[in-house]
Amino acid sequence: MSTIFIVLCLPANLTLYGHARTACFACYLSFDEDRNSHKSLTDHPVSINNKGENVEEVWYFIGESVNGVSLLWRSDANVLGLKNGEAKFMCIFAGKATPDIVWKRKGGKMNSRMEVSEHGQELIIKDLEFADKGEYECSATNDVTSTPVVATFTLQVEARPYFVKEPLDVTIGVEENTEFFCMVEGIPASDVNWFINGQPINEAPPNPRRTIQKDRLVFKNVTDGDSQVIQCKASNKHGSLMADVYLNVLALKALVTEGPGKVKVAEGNSVTLKCEHNGKPDPALKWMKNNVQPLNTDRYEFTHNTVLIKDVLKKDNGKYTCISSNRFGSDNKTGELIVRKKTKVTLRPVERSLAYGEGAIFNCLATSDPSEQQFLEKLWYKNGERINNNDDDGNIQILENGDTLSIVKTSSKDSANYSCVADNKVDSDTGISQLKVKAPPDPPRDLTIKTCGNLKVTLFWRPGFDNYLPISNYVIYSKTNYDNAYKKMNELLGDVNEYEQRLSAFANYTFKIKARNQLGESVFSNITPICSTKAAIPEQHPTNVRIIENKTRKLVIEWDPVEPIDQNGPGFMYVIITQDKAGNKSSYQVTDWKTTRKEIDVGNIYKEYKVQVKAVNSKGEAAIPPLIYRGHSGMGVPTVVPGNFEVDPDAPYTHETIGLRWDTVDMSAEAMQGKFDGYKIRYWHMDQPDKEEKEEEATVESKIRRTVRLPPNSDLQLDVVARNTYFDSNGSNKINITTPEGVPGPVQSLESMYRSGHFVKIKWEKPKEENGEIIGYDIEYEEIIGLGVDKKSIPVQSEPEWVAERNRYELGVPGLELNTNYRIKVWAKTRTGRGEIEFVDVKTAPENMPTVPYILDALPAKTSINVSWQINKGDVAGYHYFVEYRKYGEHKFESGPLEKRNTWSVINNLTSGSSYEVKVVAESGNFKARSEIKLVTTAKTDEVASAVYNAEWFIIMMVVLALLILILFIVCLVKRSRGDKYHVQEKEKLRGLENDEKKTAQYNGFNDKMATWDFDELGVSFFKLKKLVIVDKVLVVPDDYDKGPLESDKDSLEEYADPDPSRFNEDGSFIGQYGAEKMTASDVAAPSAMHTFV
Repeated sequence: MSTIFIVLCLPANLTLYGHARTACFACYLSFDEDRNSHKSLTDHPVSINNKGENVEEVWYFIGESVNGVSLLWRSDANVLGLKNGEAKFMCIFAGKATPDIVWKRKGGKMNSRMEVSEHGQELIIKDLEFADKGEYECSATNDVTSTPVVATFTLQVEARPYFVKEPLDVTIGVEENTEFFCMVEGIPASDVNWFINGQPINEAPPNPRRTIQKDRLVFKNVTDGDSQVIQCKASNKHGSLMADVYLNVLALKALVTEGPGKVKVAEGNSVTLKCEHNGKPDPALKWMKNNVQPLNTDRYEFTHNTVLIKDVLKKDNGKYTCISSNRFGSDNKTGELIVRKKTKVTLRPVERSLAYGEGAIFNCLATSDPSEQQFLEKLWYKNGERINNNDDDGNIQILENGDTLSIVKTSSKDSANYSCVADNKVDSDTGISQLKVKAPPDPPRDLTIKTCGNLKVTLFWRPGFDNYLPISNYVIYSKTNYDNAYKKMNELLGDVNEYEQRLSAFANYTFKIKARNQLGESVFSNITPICSTKAAIPEQHPTNVRIIENKTRKLVIEWDPVEPIDQNGPGFMYVIITQDKAGNKSSYQVTDWKTTRKEIDVGNIYKEYKVQVKAVNSKGEAAIPPLIYRGHSGMGVPTVVPGNFEVDPDAPYTHETIGLRWDTVDMSAEAMQGKFDGYKIRYWHMDQPDKEEKEEEATVESKIRRTVRLPPNSDLQLDVVARNTYFDSNGSNKINITTPEGVPGPVQSLESMYRSGHFVKIKWEKPKEENGEIIGYDIEYEEIIGLGVDKKSIPVQSEPEWVAERNRYELGVPGLELNTNYRIKVWAKTRTGRGEIEFVDVKTAPENMPTVPYILDALPAKTSINVSWQINKGDVAGYHYFVEYRKYGEHKFESGPLEKRNTWSVINNLTSGSSYEVKVVAESGNFKARSEIKLVTTAKTDEVASAVYNAEWFIIMMVVLALLILILFIVCLVKRSRGDKYHVQEKEKLRGLENDEKKTAQYNGFNDKMATWDFDELGVSFFKLKKLVIVDKVLVVPDDYDKGPLESDKDSLEEYADPDPSRFNEDGSFIGQYGAEKMTASDVAAPSAMHTFV
């Protein structure tokens, strides 16, 4: 082992382990016989004279002198290696910037067996070959030394002896010849010696039948006494090797161990008959057919144990005997050859070309020799591999005993050669077809990084299979250590397989590629190894720098972030430089790259500043000078207020617009505390002054006039303010106005409920913006012709029905044509006029089968049954409906009256206490749809009273009466607590209710006068329950309150021109016929307190 002792002394500006310049440190480099290095650096100062023992060399290095690259140490220049062994070379370089070391082979290329150590100081060649000999060099450079410092090595490769052809054991018969080979190579050349039975050949007993010929030992005409052990030994200076073999001499009679047997073959094929035999010396073999005819024509080919019969004919049927013989005797065996007709594929699969996703079918039929037909089977192969039924999860199916191969849904992987093999165990025939599936291409193969350096990368790949459509493009994707996913980098034409891309500094890149043809993209290729780039200064400074002036007495600066991939190095930060008008500069640092806003306290309002934002990292700042941006510190509240705000008497004053005017203000930056940005009109409802103000911008003029749009039918208060970009001044004097009633907005939730051939039922809700008192609705419809509509609009004369429990209106539109498109238009109206239009397009049904009715309920009385049914949204309604009924057990159904409007029907004149089967029939032209049968039993006499008490209408009426009594009690308490009286007559007069408009309420003699209550104190504006009606806060009991529910016609609907039903409740309920009408109080939406001019 050799050792080098290195002493390193530090320069004045460098410390190591905390020691100053005078300190020196020792480094031992020792090398064993295999040139493996061992290093040790002390961490304490040592004396320069302390060199230690067993040290062969001492090198001193003074820190101040090390700047460029220098060669500290190298291993031997001449290296000898052995074949299949290792060779090592080492160079140690020094430099103030760590040197980059490169190993090269002169006149040749480095290969995969040549490895460079982690730090580049050592080259190791494994599994040496003779071709590795030659010259190798290491070179080093750094930022100071641009000319490489080079060390050269010469490698010689030699070898221990090795066999090129070694001797083998031999068994022969007497009087035969043989030879043993001992071919050996090595560098230097090897000496070869023979041994017989362990003795050198020149010392063994002489044998005239044995001779040495170069690298062979030859025996001729041997006897049974020549059996012996033979050895071959080769050696050179690097080692030796030896082989032991045996010569075995025998004398055996010829013996046939296996005859031809029974063999089947098809016409036209070739067949080989085998006859295994042995003996020593080797016996001769001959063949006979049917024991009389020797085989000796050109149709036969013989080996030592076989005969090949070519192009077999039917006449080749027969017995075949093989006869083996030598000098010691003979032996034979007989077999049989059976010739069959050839198997043929008569219907072969045809070539197919199709798009992926389509199905493919191949057919195959075949014939065979009748004697072998039972064994015939058809096998399918894909590119030579056997296909099994239901392969590919059932996508590939073999049908009809192998006659058909079906691929249910093809993909690119199904492109292949498909073979149908008809096989009967004697012979076979094959039909081959090719399937070409046009599909997106296969992914590119073997994607590699060809070069990586100098902020550039070159990618190389091999095209994948195009799946029978040309590759049009390659799409390059990249990912860095800053990304969570791959991103598209570029798109190339399909005729290239190499791509160069510029990279960002200080990043680790990987890449993958997709190929594309006209049917789509491939899956991704393999992912490349990492390509790393070194740190550099940022490419550019932050962009989109803004100075925001919305913070009073602050300078607010914003910019777009510099993403990590663009920072180009560690230690990234933003540096903000500001300069006021006096030239005073300030600098600020922001070290978090995600922070893109800086607020600086400046203590002034709307003063001009210059601003620069720089990108800086550990390598420096971006080379391009940063742009200078100009702006101001934050604005404040304007100090001026508009004056003389009033209604403009010269402008029109309608429900839509009003004219306003006011005096202008001082627009200077000092007065406005910023940049003047116009005026703003604010308004709010008088009854909600605390709500958020709505506003509208006005123009900038010396004497301001402005026409604005205000919410109609409202009591409003207004003022005007001056504003800069971010702040409003104090408000001007306030003015109060009352806007006239306007027109309403569009109705809400307009849609079709259901339809028939001549009838459509629609529904809607009140407008969100009533803008006054809704006095009604206009409904029109028009036929849609092509892409337009008929100019003729037909008004609907029927009034809509208010469905209180659903807070909406419903209306049937009759008189329509079959299977026709219509547009139905709805307007809400106030006294001012129509509001905004809303419409719904609907198509009437053709004359076909209506929707089967659904029986909602069947309520029995003593001698009648009230049957109701339901028509749902989207149903095709019938032309009319009727009920079929029969007594349980009878055969014939009877029909009830036709119903064209109602969704209920009463069947009268029934027997009390009897069971009836009922069903509802919807009829439209020749079509009838019948519901399921429902079994109902009429009430007995003593059950009627019980039925009344249990009826829904009766229970609801009792609840309502209880609520009315409770309300009356509360009113009395309130009136008593106030200590005054309630004057009904005065209230009625105030509300305009004259005596002749009142109705007297009579109910079983309970009271013969009008019953009225005031609900002002309870906040009730509109309320309707059963037959009791509260209108304008006055409860009115109608004259017909005492009528029974079956006599009420409240829910009967007027006839329309079209006989279809038009005023159904949404659920088709007929409850109103048996109970008083139910309606709940509708909430009156309070108008918004504040609005925005539009």
